[in-house]
Parts: sequence; structure tokens; C-alpha cells
Amino acid sequence: MIRLILIPLALLLFPVKSIKAKRETRIIMAVFAHPDDEITISPLLAKYARMGDKVYLVIATKGEKGTREHAGIAEGDALADASRKEAKCACAALGINPPILLGLNDGELDVDFTAAPLHAKLDSVFKLYQPDVLLTWGPDGVYGHMCHRLVHVGGTGLFQADAHARPSSLAYTGLPNASRKNLEAPITDSGFLLQQGWHQVTP
Repeated sequence: MIRLILIPLALLLFPVKSIKAKRETRIIMAVFAHPDDEITISPLLAKYARMGDKVYLVIATKGEKGTREHAGIAEGDALADASRKEAKCACAALGINPPILLGLNDGELDVDFTAAPLHAKLDSVFKLYQPDVLLTWGPDGVYGHMCHRLVHVGGTGLFQADAHARPSSLAYTGLPNASRKNLEAPITDSGFLLQQGWHQVTP
């Protein structure tokens, strides 16, 4: 009985930082091509934010060409402005930091087949924010979308580079095979081939 009493007294006399190790706060960065692309992992981003991590969403393009009939917004500056406001609203609703908008032209990331402007902007963002974890598209871009695939290449290339700003972890997002039937057909043959054989994993 004496030992059982002395242990709590010792804890009172000699304060400790925490009986349970405190979880380290991470900087998590999701990088996508268009406003609303984050919908594939929105619950995950919100979860990490609730856990205390600093979560950032990086959007490469202005989204000025992603017209939808139900929205009734014409392609161009008006749609870019609506997409920007939508991204800010989405981040607020998820409880994450305001979006980081790179402002590149939609559908033009592959104009020179190097994606050099995208690479340079991502490199600057990585150096500024020093993310611990990078989340982005897989090599298929879900359905072969070239902008999605170039964002994958840019993010993955910087992760693999031997630079001081390199994230320590990289994860790709995708969709379960059962959900793919609701998507438009892959727009490239390679996009179709990359979809085959993928399996869902739990982060």
C-alpha cells in the first residue's frame, strides 16, 4: 500500500512534461491542378487539421476553363474569380489554411512539355513552407488528365530531388476501382493503362 501512495505523491512533487508523449505537429501540403480537385481527400485534410497539423492546399491553375453547364459561368476571368472564391471557401470549411494559388493558366501546364513554370513555383512554395508530408495525384492523374499528371511529375520530382526543402513523406491520392465507372473515359491511352491494377490503401 505504501508504494501505491508514494507514486502519485512523487508525480506531484516532481512535475513532468506529460505522461503521454505529445504528438509532433506536421506541415501537410496537398498539391493539385484545379480548384475542387481536393475533393478526393477533403475528409483527410480536415482530419489532419483537427489533429493539430498545419494543412495547406496548393492549386496550380486558375481553373478558368473548367466550365460546367449547371454553374452558368463562362470560361475566362469570371470563372477564375469564382474558382478562387470557391477554393477559399472550401479551405475555411475544412478548417485548413487559406489556399496557395499558383495562378497558372488552366490546360497549359504542358505547353512546352517541361512544365518549367509549375516546377519553379512548387519549388518556391516547398522552400517557403518546408512541408513534412506531400499529398498529390498519382501518375495516372485519376483518368489521364494531363494537368493532373504534370502536377504529379512536378511534386514527385521535387520530393525525389536532394534539396533541403524536400518533404519527408509522399502519398498519392486516387479513387477506388468501384468509383471509376462514374468518371469520364480516360483521355489518354497511357492514362487508361495506368488505371489498371491499382489497389486502395489506407494512409
